[in-house]
Amino acid sequence: MCSFIKRYEAGPLPQVALSVLGKLDTRELELAQTDANYRKLRSFLKNIFVHVDPTGGVPNSRSPKKLIRNLVLYTGEYTFDKNGVETTVKV
Repeated sequence: MCSFIKRYEAGPLPQVALSVLGKLDTRELELAQTDANYRKLRSFLKNIFVHVDPTGGVPNSRSPKKLIRNLVLYTGEYTFDKNGVETTVKV
């Protein structure tokens, strides 16, 4: 029987993603769903918790945790319903 353990890293999410992919430039995080690196990153991040700061500041260990369930391409264009209001994620 073989088992695998995810390697967790601390730091800002874009830097962790670059490290996972072995890349240096954040432009290389612009991936298509068919890209092998997209699948690799999705597999690594899925079902892990990250600390977030809803005010846009730097999160710390007391910041709320959110579970990553999936990756969403073009998040600035992704809209969803939140309490009856259509919401778009802006960076």
